[in-house]
Amino acid sequence: MKVLFLIISIFFISSPSWSETVTIDDLKEKNGFYYKKFNIFSPLDFLYRFTGIVESYYENGNLRNKVNYKDGEPKGLIEWYYENGQLEKKGNYKEGLREDGLWEFYYKNGQLLEKGNFKDGRKDGTWEYYNKNGQLSSKGNWKDNNPDGLWEEYHKNGQLSYKYNYKDGKKDGVWVNFNQDGSLKKTETWKDGEKID
Repeated sequence: MKVLFLIISIFFISSPSWSETVTIDDLKEKNGFYYKKFNIFSPLDFLYRFTGIVESYYENGNLRNKVNYKDGEPKGLIEWYYENGQLEKKGNYKEGLREDGLWEFYYKNGQLLEKGNFKDGRKDGTWEYYNKNGQLSSKGNWKDNNPDGLWEEYHKNGQLSYKYNYKDGKKDGVWVNFNQDGSLKKTETWKDGEKID
């Protein structure tokens, strides 16, 4: 009976926790996966890969980052903070430490800096960029980590400053520049990254 109790106790002490918060100092790394430090390595290591939230802190006690782990790898929501406590960036990781889905980046003052989507670690879709006061400064499309499609930039008064296109990361089509009052300033024509007019 004592032997059975001992075996059951060891199993529960070393079994994986499905939803706990720890610091990175509570984990150890082996072959690219993270485990709780008290786990004993065995051929069944994969059963004990850490699942939960890992937090790290600045010397002043403020949260530095908060990372979700699943099966020993960072997966899911990840948040990074400035030392002053303001959110710096947040988004999702998928297998292989690749950004995926919506990511947001912030200035130290808490205002949004930029936001957009990643697909398998590469920018994809519409991204928006903001000034420190929260005003939209530009927006444009990305495809496979290259600018692709329509882009727009704005004056500080909110008026359109530039309107242009990229194709596969190269300037393409008519590029239009506007004055702060909205009147046309100049136009240029581009093809495959070269100015033709």
